[in-house]
Amino acid sequence: MNLEEHLNVLQCERELTLRLEPGSALEASLLACCTSIFLKPEVSESCRRELLRLLGPLNYEHLIALIAYVKTCHMWVEAHPEIAYEADKRVTEHLGLLLHEEPRLAEFFANYKERVRQEFQRQRQQQAALPPNRRNDTASQQITSIFESITDVFFSLDHQWQFTYLNGHAEQFFLSNRAALIGKNIWELSNSSILLPYRQQCYDALTQQVSTTVEVFCDSLNTWFEARIYPTQYGLSIYLQDITPRKQKEDKLQAYMAQIEQALKFDSMLKRITDKVRDSLDESQILTTVVRELALGLEVDGCDTALYDLEQGTSTVYYEYCPSLPSKQGSVLLITDHLELHNQFLQGQSLQFCLLSSSPVWLGQNRSIFGCPISDEHGVLGDLWLYTHPNYIFSDPEIRLVQQISNQCAIAIRQARLYQAAQVQVENLEKLNQLKDDFLSTVSHELRAPMANIKMAIHMLKVPSTQEQRERYLKILETECKRETELINNLLDLQQLEADALPLSFETLHLQNWLPSVIEPFQVRASECQQSLIFNWSGNLPPLFSHPPSLERILVELLNNACKYTAAGGKIALNVIHAPYSGDNLSNSLSAIVFTIGNQSEIPVAELPYIFDKFYRIPQADPWQQRGTGLGLALVQKLVERLAGSIEVTSNNEWTEFTLRFFGNQS
Repeated sequence: MNLEEHLNVLQCERELTLRLEPGSALEASLLACCTSIFLKPEVSESCRRELLRLLGPLNYEHLIALIAYVKTCHMWVEAHPEIAYEADKRVTEHLGLLLHEEPRLAEFFANYKERVRQEFQRQRQQQAALPPNRRNDTASQQITSIFESITDVFFSLDHQWQFTYLNGHAEQFFLSNRAALIGKNIWELSNSSILLPYRQQCYDALTQQVSTTVEVFCDSLNTWFEARIYPTQYGLSIYLQDITPRKQKEDKLQAYMAQIEQALKFDSMLKRITDKVRDSLDESQILTTVVRELALGLEVDGCDTALYDLEQGTSTVYYEYCPSLPSKQGSVLLITDHLELHNQFLQGQSLQFCLLSSSPVWLGQNRSIFGCPISDEHGVLGDLWLYTHPNYIFSDPEIRLVQQISNQCAIAIRQARLYQAAQVQVENLEKLNQLKDDFLSTVSHELRAPMANIKMAIHMLKVPSTQEQRERYLKILETECKRETELINNLLDLQQLEADALPLSFETLHLQNWLPSVIEPFQVRASECQQSLIFNWSGNLPPLFSHPPSLERILVELLNNACKYTAAGGKIALNVIHAPYSGDNLSNSLSAIVFTIGNQSEIPVAELPYIFDKFYRIPQADPWQQRGTGLGLALVQKLVERLAGSIEVTSNNEWTEFTLRFFGNQS
């Protein structure tokens, strides 16, 4: 049977049976069509179509792959018959095994060379018997069949850029049939614009007779093509191969490589910023580094950071890197004014949005903005803001990077603040140790000085002396014993007050009768020191229910300090009045006895917070060089608290004033 008869056999079969009968017409026709796919291109399309229908796509693909392999081997064998059939032992061995397994093929291979020679001889005789025009037509049909069977766009042009041939795929490419295109100039077609950018390459290929390859994209087909331009003596032959799958893979590969490159860049940035902030214990340096590195690394318009004061409900912009934007540094926002945003931050959530309207808070308008909280397991410390051009969407890797940096920033800030707190504690401890050393030195001196005088008086009493001398030594002995006792009592009283172990017995005091005896010693002392002591009280002072020894101790200590720190010629004032008082936790109808003790000297502002601390003495403020223990004001403060009163101090314009209020008066 000839090939057409074999095709008829295949066309009569609706489906392929599971097992072919050996020697059947169907088996012979399948084999004939398989071999004809490559041997006879003019009928290959029909053979392919029938085989695909019968075998199905998967089996057909396996078959074509096998045939291609066999054809390759066949071409090599036919090119080297003397090696394949006579010298190559591998061929004879494999052929022997094949013939052993398939005895029916023995006769076929025994006469194979002769049969092939006869087939080619027959084809040459048939071709020679044809008239010349038929031979040309046949060759032309074969070439046309080949061009039509290829899956690429193919067309040819003459030297005037006119189409001389187009295959079926070229018709689809140019959206027109070949009859309408033959003889047309390619550059005059509206849908040939895809090739216009490569017109020079086509011209060079034609004039220089050099082939070239370019990649072009067809919008109408949404397809990438690789254009191979070959010069011929008649013009140009151009193949357009669909490379869209390859370009898609290249695009995916480029995107993947871009992701890898971005990931490496972000990892490097994260490490660089993390190393810098971890190496610093300065909060200012940490945040300055973060905003600058983020703005430069992500190539945004600006970056700033704000820190929260949750007690005050404020967010303050402390640091920024916004070279092309208006500055927000130092601006304070109320959290309640932007509650929706800050609630997300307080919950640890980031956000991004595009601002369309003008707002000085967000640096103008038409900006894409990303915000991220600076937080850790202990809470939210502040936030980070990034600003860039409108319609930009921050990618997931960028968001993760900012979140990671904000986490590292929170850790670094906590460490910096802990370090600062530790430094303050160390400074306070050093200061306290210095105060204790000063106190011990003072106490030691104060204790030794009376004891030295006591020892001297005792020694002098043992030496024969006059009655007048003995009385003077006894007076010294009595004074120094009293001084020693007072110092020890001060220490004991302070210890009892701190332990809340000092019992108080309250009684009613008539201040007009009680105060003069307290003031009198200081009037004498002020006169001796050339100081002016002014004492005033209102005539309507009510009785005060208090503990007289404690109240006297308070007034004596404050008056003693006033005399001690007032230079000669200075003024000291004590005023006592009865006045209504309205405090935060007190009734509007409550009245108080107010003692105001002032003197002409000023306490430095930096020292005011510490004057009630134990062992504390204002340095270089004692014009009379009367060293104290640093316990006086600490005792005063404790005693005022025990009497349910209050004490305040103000100092300015060379005047210091202590104000005492006691609410135990009886009307």
